[in-house]
Amino acid sequence: MAWRGYRVLPFLAVIAAAGCDGHEPLAPMFMVVSAPGNLTATPTSFSQISLSWQDNSNSPSESGFEVHRSGTGPAGTFALVGTPAAQATGYFDAGLTGLTQYCYKVRAYRTTGHKTTFSDFSAVACATTPGAPVPAAPSGLTATPYLGYAIRATWTDNSTDENGFRAERGPSAAGPWTTILTLYPNTTVLTDYVAVEQPECYRVVAFNSYGDSDPSNAACTAVPAAPSVLHAIVVGTGVDLTWSDNSSVEDGFEVQRASQGEAFSVVANLDMNTTSRHRTTHTPTSCARRKMVERRAPRTASRSSLRSRDRQLRRTWTRCLPAVMASPCPGLILQMRQDSVWSARPTTV
Repeated sequence: MAWRGYRVLPFLAVIAAAGCDGHEPLAPMFMVVSAPGNLTATPTSFSQISLSWQDNSNSPSESGFEVHRSGTGPAGTFALVGTPAAQATGYFDAGLTGLTQYCYKVRAYRTTGHKTTFSDFSAVACATTPGAPVPAAPSGLTATPYLGYAIRATWTDNSTDENGFRAERGPSAAGPWTTILTLYPNTTVLTDYVAVEQPECYRVVAFNSYGDSDPSNAACTAVPAAPSVLHAIVVGTGVDLTWSDNSSVEDGFEVQRASQGEAFSVVANLDMNTTSRHRTTHTPTSCARRKMVERRAPRTASRSSLRSRDRQLRRTWTRCLPAVMASPCPGLILQMRQDSVWSARPTTV
């Protein structure tokens, strides 16, 4: 009997060693934890995903579950994000980012004393969060010179839930962008006071408590330097105009004429770099006045749009020219304007 007992001890040692790999292959069935099944992932908001699974372990044999998450796809790196209690069949993962894919896998575990054993992982389940309810992006942004020393930008407000707008300015349509103003909700216009001859680009972003919209389109323009040294010479029944072009960014010139006391109307549109206008018709029996306007259109505008933009005046100087023939009019009034800025000094002939 003593010999048989001696031979049994090594056999028991082998059994004990076989049960130390963490999975308890020789443990009683009530101590084994099985992998959860049928894992599903369902987004419930832009920042939360709901998980559900089937608990395949006998209730006394599990101590809880581990939820692991990957933000780099089903084959990416997983990390522990939650430990639901025993008998749980679901978990809510919050604090997520919108428009992002998250993948999950779950396993059960059992803790006995100082020892914890784990089941295999469930199959991986992935879900993509929807976008956050940020405002709709503004659209139709245009930028035009204004009053000769500013740029006015306008846009369409396409949202009803914005907390405001952020106006950004950059040296080109590709940026880099710098915030210059934060505006109230429902705003659709801004005025930016800038240096002349300096190209500037603009875009607008709507925002609310959930985040920013996509930016609007970018629009670029520049305020041209005002033309100067306007000369007018009466020639027969016409007037010859000459002036100095002081800008390198104008898109063209506009000549306007009006009888005294009346509103101006456009009589000619001229190409960029033009410095003269000949034989402008003058009616000698009535008093007429003329002005020259240098135009700058937004980079996104066509040349034809020059004829309809920005008629506001910054300042006006008035000089009279002798009439071609006797009349009660004091003469011909000539003025020159570049993008709503009158030339610095009109000239009398």
